[in-house]
Amino acid sequence: MKEAIDMVKFSVEKKALVDTLKHLGVAMRHNPVNNQVVNCEITVKTGLIELVVPGAFYKIDALTSGVAKVSLPFLYFKKIIETLSQPEITILVGQNVLTFGGLTVAAKTTFIKDDSILKRIDLPINYSIKDILNLPSQYTQAELDFNGMTTRIYEAKAQTSKTIDDVFGKLKIYGVSRDEIVKLVESSLGISLNTGS
Repeated sequence: MKEAIDMVKFSVEKKALVDTLKHLGVAMRHNPVNNQVVNCEITVKTGLIELVVPGAFYKIDALTSGVAKVSLPFLYFKKIIETLSQPEITILVGQNVLTFGGLTVAAKTTFIKDDSILKRIDLPINYSIKDILNLPSQYTQAELDFNGMTTRIYEAKAQTSKTIDDVFGKLKIYGVSRDEIVKLVESSLGISLNTGS
């Protein structure tokens, strides 16, 4: 084992964790994304853990030692938790791994020495492409990378560019340029798309 900062432990009642994961799963059904790739962010704090997926956030009381952030695919984490038989689950957070009893899985981890932790990504339950495209103005690149939002932002930009191309294809017969459509969308979003012409 490395220094104490490289290992964090938390214990939580399985029922509370399973119930919370069900609530997070319901929230994800309202989102316009492929839920197979949605990450669950777990923040371990003193006496509690916070679980976040895009559009939902829950806290659970827990016995904790240390402070850390963990990010791993939501459905993968949920399936592992559901298969465990103990009424209380103890999870060790190591360097890019989580250990549940004898099972160790890969996860993105960050250990925190003080209270200045990465912010959770706060999205409404029925978030839109506009919400995704506005994330870079609200969060640092490290926060977006850690929470797995960089790919989602790229996909939202690609979808927006395709939509602009589709609209241009229909409106060019009226003398409307692609740049005019881009400017209209950028004005509506309040951001620069940097789509090129």
